[in-house]
Amino acid sequence: MFNNIFRPGNIGTLSLKNRLIVSSMLTKYGELDGTINEKVIKYYTEYAKGGFALIITEATAIHPNGKAYVDQLCLYDDKYIPYWNKLADSVHNAGGKIAVQLHHCGRRGNDSITKSSLIAPSPIPYPFDSVMWSGKRRNNPREMSISEIRILIEAFGDAARRAKDAGLDGVEVHGGHGYLVGQFISPYSNKRTDEYGGDLLGRLQFAVNIIQNIKEKTSSDFPVWIRISAEENVYGGNSIEESKVISSILANAGYDGIDVSVGIHGSFGKTTAPMYVEQGFNISAAEAIKKSVKVPVITVGRITEPLMIEQILLEERANFVALGRASLADPYLPKKLLDGRVEDVCPCIGCLLGCAGSISKDQSVTCLMNPEIGQTSHKKKAEKRKTVLVVGGGPAGLTAARYAALKGHKVELHEKDSLGGAFKVAAIPLFKQEIAKGLAYMIKQAKTKGVSFHLGSFVTCDTIKSKEPDVVIIATGAEPIIPEIKGIDQQDIINSTDVLKGKVIVGDKVLIIGGGLMGCETAAFLADLGKKVTIVEQLDEVGLDVEPTLMQYLFKTMEQLNVEIITNAVVQQINSKSIEIYRHDRQESEIKIIDSLVFSVGVKSKYTGIEKKDINFVDEVYFIGDAKKPRNALDAVREGYEIGIKI
Repeated sequence: MFNNIFRPGNIGTLSLKNRLIVSSMLTKYGELDGTINEKVIKYYTEYAKGGFALIITEATAIHPNGKAYVDQLCLYDDKYIPYWNKLADSVHNAGGKIAVQLHHCGRRGNDSITKSSLIAPSPIPYPFDSVMWSGKRRNNPREMSISEIRILIEAFGDAARRAKDAGLDGVEVHGGHGYLVGQFISPYSNKRTDEYGGDLLGRLQFAVNIIQNIKEKTSSDFPVWIRISAEENVYGGNSIEESKVISSILANAGYDGIDVSVGIHGSFGKTTAPMYVEQGFNISAAEAIKKSVKVPVITVGRITEPLMIEQILLEERANFVALGRASLADPYLPKKLLDGRVEDVCPCIGCLLGCAGSISKDQSVTCLMNPEIGQTSHKKKAEKRKTVLVVGGGPAGLTAARYAALKGHKVELHEKDSLGGAFKVAAIPLFKQEIAKGLAYMIKQAKTKGVSFHLGSFVTCDTIKSKEPDVVIIATGAEPIIPEIKGIDQQDIINSTDVLKGKVIVGDKVLIIGGGLMGCETAAFLADLGKKVTIVEQLDEVGLDVEPTLMQYLFKTMEQLNVEIITNAVVQQINSKSIEIYRHDRQESEIKIIDSLVFSVGVKSKYTGIEKKDINFVDEVYFIGDAKKPRNALDAVREGYEIGIKI
């Protein structure tokens, strides 16, 4: 079925056993001094064990003044070579090959991290993400002098030489996403009039000099390729037509391949595309580049379906496919495909919670669908087999049940409704069907590990006593909060969950109280059905609980569907067909005529009558997920994993 995926291929002299590459992704697993530790080695080695032909490491600093974040991996000194050698040996012993992505952040840096002034091709501030992960605001960059440019050309070459000395199989120069090399290439950021600016050849001179320096310091046959943003998706940035010429020039200059990405941080919704962006949106750009060069082309960008990967390669739209978040979700994807276990591939659902969401909070990368990423917990069988009773079949309960069964325990999961919990509802709004795919995977994995399901089962303390379990895990989730508002008895109590489940019928004019994720998604869902929808939110903005990239798309969708948003406001009084809204910013009230009122002001842990003190006859009792404290699905799954592994 996947013959094209498992055809061998080459990037320069680098021979690869298949066409699957792990794309460079930030992890924040490294030490503060930029060295590689055992966690980093385990993380990358896992991909090699999983069958990926090539692993491209996270962006690695080639100079102290180019660091993007505090614990970024480094390769600007020979002292780092032994650490990289240990990583290379580990990956090679596991059957994989590994390359390092060489990186300098340029104007996208933070001088509190670089400990020096920011530098760039031109003295133009970076217009986006003015606060980096450290939370400290950056200063404006200064224009690099010719001597500084030449110092960094040497630094790229020296870093590549160290990579070769460490036993790595190649290097990728990061020339995309608005970092320094890309800043030189792009007319959006390069306004120079000397030999490193002006026309296209001038803007490419920095990248050309880098490959020349690398080849001189390594060898002509040491594999080196470059990542570019073929379409920057900002006004005045590079377009695909210009990038075709750029790629041809770079290939002729000596780069052994082109890794075709997209966007800069101003178009962050494309560089790390959420579930709102269509699958494989960047393939056409790679295909266009491939027609313009004679070197191999790598495509990347929300490619998560194995059959789509096979089709890309079958149609020769790219030579290799790089997987970022899809490889996070399942480092063993290639091995599972080779073994014919397509249904066991853990899907990336594009939620961004554990990957981009964690990094943006200055936390180490993880994955909602794969809580094992970056963990050191062992899944070896428990010394004593226990009887485990899980109450609740949402993400937390399913995950806890799965991993408890994996440890060898006898696990029963009881759910009074259908499986899925909040995940089942979350899959209903626009663009979020992939959550259903993730939920189906969770259910199947729990079943295949031997979990016994009992649906339509309402568990009480007496039920628990009759089962005589060794362990009880309460994962009953949360329920909507209904605020106290004058006149609330004048309207039927409708919440977002019931709307999305189709349990209620709403009128044509709908007002939603609450502008968090659920409120916004419900608004878009109803507006798409032709309803006239208004959101009232007491804070300054809506969507403050939403990952920023997701919110960009959700806000745009609401705008296109003409959803009215009123912020800095509260509903003061409810009448039968109207409500009174007080707007704090205007210090005035207004009346809205409505047909239906929907509450979406948050959730509270669901009270089921089971409290820890009431089941003190069980030695081990755990409350997890929203039953412990309402949060997001990432927290629920992580807690389910941690408890399942612990018992």
